[in-house]
Amino acid sequence: MSKLQALSNGLESVYEQKRTGKLSVVGKQGKSVKVGTIMVRRGEIVSVKYRDQSDHEALKFLLSIEIVQAIFFPAPVPGSENTQDLPSTSSLLQQIGNDAPQIPGGNAIVAQEIDLKGEALKLLEELFGAAASQKIDKIAAKYPPTEQPIAFLSSCKRIIEPVFGPAVAEQTLDSLYRKLNKDELR
Repeated sequence: MSKLQALSNGLESVYEQKRTGKLSVVGKQGKSVKVGTIMVRRGEIVSVKYRDQSDHEALKFLLSIEIVQAIFFPAPVPGSENTQDLPSTSSLLQQIGNDAPQIPGGNAIVAQEIDLKGEALKLLEELFGAAASQKIDKIAAKYPPTEQPIAFLSSCKRIIEPVFGPAVAEQTLDSLYRKLNKDELR
């Protein structure tokens, strides 16, 4: 799994549900545990906090460490934050999806060599039957598997987890993650 997968999962959930509150981000840097906060209003990032750093520097730091957990807490968010330094939630998710793999040639190239959408469809059909096709098409429209393969698989995983649990989701998609991450970076 990518070092930012937990952050990506947390942000995508907040973004899709247009939530307001704080996303507490727990990360590791070496043996040290680091905790930051991403404040969101209606799914959009309004501020990022880590120690006394600016929003931009705090976000840059959080993206540089391994994120092990992202937990959302509903909370009121004041309307006065200046978000000029911050990307939109969707562009940050896209950046994380594009930057997550650290393999030679990149996951997008590997994804073009395999039929990621077709293989994901086969795996999801085992769980969801004919409904899998519509689910995969919706995900592929948002995250084209040849351009954003990690985001595509993460979204597939998120539709499996609520129904079958995280263990089944992980097991179901493991072979596709392995094909993308030949160096076993998951």
